[in-house]
Amino acid sequence: MLRSTVLRNVVALALALFFVRVYPAQWSSFFEDIVGLLQSASTQSSAPAAALLFFHTIIEISNEIFDQLLKSARDFTQERHVRDGRIRDAIRNSGDAAMMNTAVLRLIEGAVDSVRAAREAGSGANVSPQLEIVHWGLRAFALYIRAFSCICYFADWLLTALAAWVDVNLTVTPSTIQLLFTLLSDENVSVRLAASGALLRMVQKGLKEGGDKLQLFKVLSLGEVLRTLEERTRAEKAGRDEPNEDEEQFREYLGRLLEGYGLELLKFTDDVSESGPRVCTD
Repeated sequence: MLRSTVLRNVVALALALFFVRVYPAQWSSFFEDIVGLLQSASTQSSAPAAALLFFHTIIEISNEIFDQLLKSARDFTQERHVRDGRIRDAIRNSGDAAMMNTAVLRLIEGAVDSVRAAREAGSGANVSPQLEIVHWGLRAFALYIRAFSCICYFADWLLTALAAWVDVNLTVTPSTIQLLFTLLSDENVSVRLAASGALLRMVQKGLKEGGDKLQLFKVLSLGEVLRTLEERTRAEKAGRDEPNEDEEQFREYLGRLLEGYGLELLKFTDDVSESGPRVCTD
């Protein structure tokens, strides 16, 4: 079942394009049906392929209705603008966001457990399909928690209000934070990179209220985590005779996460020192 990467990507894109044309009016049960197919495939040899198709479809949907680079490459149409907003609202209000989030995290956690068990049994060399699920699952997770929810003002006039299609309360939980922090130390570098990317998206989450943003910073407590990882990777780097490109890339990603965290802290301090709402550039 769709074991070819190229075929999987083509099918995922086709599903996403079909989705934006029929959801929610003609196919309101899209996510329910897809999750049902995943559950039916969970005991079959095609389960990894089904999970990867699911993740890629979510990524393509997110790109289609949110990605600003993709939108800027097209001529603006009011019809598409209204359509994208209607889809985001429907996903958020129907409960599909919670269903999708649960399915993604369940697949990631299941793959993580399988990898851990295989490594403990000494058969870690056979976990490539499960590591791929973790990698792409984290990428899908990172995309759909991207900030939609920043409300922007200019001269006291509301310019835009984009509602997140997955609420922050679904994505920032003790279990997801613990999962991401654990994966930051995984021996597979692609998993570590994906985990750091997901945390960066979480940090950049657009929140209207300053108190909510501050609470997010407190819950994540990234300062100590990043300090520990930086010290550990710097010591490992000093102990190697030759440079390791994968580890250097991970240190670069940690730098991006630290930069993003610092910028969000600066934005927060600027916001609380101003009398009115700021103009959002997200």
